[in-house]
Amino acid sequence: MFLLTKLPASACTDHEFIALYRGVASGDLAPNKSEIEQGAFLPPAIVDGWTSARPEDFAPGFLACWKAFQRKMRLDRQQSIERREIFSGANGAASSA
Repeated sequence: MFLLTKLPASACTDHEFIALYRGVASGDLAPNKSEIEQGAFLPPAIVDGWTSARPEDFAPGFLACWKAFQRKMRLDRQQSIERREIFSGANGAASSA
């Protein structure tokens, strides 16, 4: 598991400091039923569409986390493209980006 980003305490996070992590699970997940009403694993495109179409379905803190996650993923993709361009240029190859 590794840290993706942190969000400062604010009104939209209910004044909680938040750290977003990304990890891999090997096996079944067993959420605490007293802490979660229901859950699902959805592709990011579905979550994007849902949060855009019906933001009222989500807690403000989730929306803040989702936006931070999207920013981090965009930044990581951009940095990956830039690294490939640098590598390709250093080797005399044409950029594939």
